[in-house]
Amino acid sequence: MRFVNIKNCKENMVLATDIFSYKNVILLRSGTILTQVYINKLKTLGYKGLFIEDRIMEEIASDNLISNSVKNEALYTITDIMESRFFSEKINVVGIKKIANIIEDIVDQIVRKRNNLYNMISIKNFDQYTYQHSVDVTILSILIGKELNLKRSELSNLGKAAIFHDIGKLFISPNILNKTSYLTKNEFNEIKKHCIMGHDFLKDSFGENKYICEAALYHHERYDGLGYPSGLKGEEIPLFARIISVADTYDAMTSTRPYREALPSSEAYEYIMGNKDIHFHADIVDAFLRKVNPYVTGSSIKLSNGEIGVIHSNNKDFMLRPKVKIEKSENVFDIVCLATNKNYSSVTIVESDV
Repeated sequence: MRFVNIKNCKENMVLATDIFSYKNVILLRSGTILTQVYINKLKTLGYKGLFIEDRIMEEIASDNLISNSVKNEALYTITDIMESRFFSEKINVVGIKKIANIIEDIVDQIVRKRNNLYNMISIKNFDQYTYQHSVDVTILSILIGKELNLKRSELSNLGKAAIFHDIGKLFISPNILNKTSYLTKNEFNEIKKHCIMGHDFLKDSFGENKYICEAALYHHERYDGLGYPSGLKGEEIPLFARIISVADTYDAMTSTRPYREALPSSEAYEYIMGNKDIHFHADIVDAFLRKVNPYVTGSSIKLSNGEIGVIHSNNKDFMLRPKVKIEKSENVFDIVCLATNKNYSSVTIVESDV
């Protein structure tokens, strides 16, 4: 299968994976033949792209660090908890147990796979952003934490901290969160309150676990001291908050929001790289760069020399220069490593479906 940007999806393409709503209801099943009606509806819902069956990709293995069943269960569980929290002053014991079990499943899958890189791509739309973002940040945070050699118990706590890091946004007006134009100074100051609101809310549920509360409070602090709400600098910022800051930024940049389209994964990857020891701690950035693919295996790309192809596999020593499968003529393909092939030394990827 390969990932195709929604704008490039066409009638008669075949879905390779089920598409779920944020309430874990199947919208379209794997094997569905796309019609223009389906494509238009998915565009309206804000889907970035779809995984489709494709002959070009038959021998290319797609990365799947976390199973779809665990991802979907995590999305459903966090949605249920966040949407029902208004019925109580805090998250109930059942909700805490459910999310703890989901985090353990995610940690299990990441710990078992020793050397896998990860493609941070999800089938997601505008409506489920808050919940899908929480799940994606959780997965990426645990992956970074594993690369930093955190203990198993620390990875579990990191996962809980990450999945609730943005819960304070549920106390912010949707009119501000979903505004399609630039925020005023007062509106931005209102959004910044989500850190304190999230901390205070979580303190009632996880008061004995300061790591979870601190992550919600400090995940927008910057390594250079210019973040909020407290202007903490360097290692004054708790470790979990520093890790979640990287994961949060990357996933937010690569997600479509009401005020902008999603940025290409490679652009967000370079942003994280460029802000090493500025916004983010160097060791955490290095761990991120080692474990996350800026290009999704199977995604369509266009090279600066005009050739069209797909990402065949990633180059762990130079992630921005992957191996690509290029269609030279009908049913004739070449596999080229952009990092080592001298004929492609000055060729770059100028367009990507991700």
